[in-house]
Amino acid sequence: MYKSLITALVAILLNTPVYAQSKKTVIMPEDQQERAFLEQAGYSRAVLTDDYVFMSGLMIGPASGETDLKPGYDRAFKSVGKILERAGVGWSDVVDITTYHTDMRTHIMEFAEVKHRYIKAPFPAWTAIGGAELFDPTAVVEMKIIARIPDGKKSIGKGPSPNAASNAVRIRIEGFECGDNCYLDYRPLDAADDADTQSALCSVGDCEGWFSNQEMPPEYIGRTARIVVGTGKQYNNAGDVMSDDFPKVTAITIDPAE
Repeated sequence: MYKSLITALVAILLNTPVYAQSKKTVIMPEDQQERAFLEQAGYSRAVLTDDYVFMSGLMIGPASGETDLKPGYDRAFKSVGKILERAGVGWSDVVDITTYHTDMRTHIMEFAEVKHRYIKAPFPAWTAIGGAELFDPTAVVEMKIIARIPDGKKSIGKGPSPNAASNAVRIRIEGFECGDNCYLDYRPLDAADDADTQSALCSVGDCEGWFSNQEMPPEYIGRTARIVVGTGKQYNNAGDVMSDDFPKVTAITIDPAE
């Protein structure tokens, strides 16, 4: 009997899909202080597989001096929206929401009211769970989300594709450096031979993995690529904003190795 049971269990395990076998990319915070906390705790803000985006729980609470919880809820949904955007999906791709509440009966209706600003029909699944406390003592809600990556967007961690963008730039990769921020060093292919190397913040596409590891594999130096450059926030080591409009790569496609 036991032998038959073990055989059956082995057969089930062998035929059960394993998420770890899928291609996986992680999304880490761009804020250096928040990133340092996640690295110390040992988890990612979100994980992308071939088909889904799995987002870690986000703590939600009022800012200092706030008595109304709605602004905190709204900030949280805006933050989630930015993570979804980095993953190349949107609110319409969300398939499951789980929330944990320290005082559900008091907070649930206001939370739902703010949620409706972002979540539209057809609605995703939503499970709300009551609990005594959350990790952050100031938080009243923790929210985690799962989104499905549509077939047309399955370019793990790539973000928007620069191939069809009118402002895309053809470049040669010169390096990738990390300090308080991570920068892609590059030279436009149409630049003069004596032109200076340019640098831009980069945490999308292939930069996502380099950003997580704080380094770029050396074999990428000299590779050509197509990028779109916008602007973003540049932080110092204390987490303070040094610039609101520093050059930032918003999309990148690296050419195959020759």
